[in-house]
Amino acid sequence: MCGDALGLAHPLTAEGIVPAALSGRLLGEAIAAGEPASYTERLRAHTIYRDYARVLELRNLISDIPRGDGDAATPSAPPAPAGRASRLASRAIASGFAWMFSGARLPAPRVIDLVLAGARRAKARAHRRS
Repeated sequence: MCGDALGLAHPLTAEGIVPAALSGRLLGEAIAAGEPASYTERLRAHTIYRDYARVLELRNLISDIPRGDGDAATPSAPPAPAGRASRLASRAIASGFAWMFSGARLPAPRVIDLVLAGARRAKARAHRRS
């Protein structure tokens, strides 16, 4: 299975054109190489799909952070940043959306991996304490 039939989509936007086309290309390359069984591993190894996995884990990590009165079930919007911070936040959001629709590599994947590994360790410690 490949393309839309495989159900691949961006973890934040759910857009699927880039992952569908890429999965089709990877399947074609696997077949052309005479190694159709390598298709699944080619998907797992591709940088875009690894980046999607990082983004999904980041999204899940962020959704676990309590907001407002400390209750994650009743989130409230954080206060809007002021001045320069607001411009930087707007630029980061715009850059993030441009990245999501471009199919480009996620910036600083190793840094993100370190943050995610630290979050996993902290979550495991908290789980052991409870």
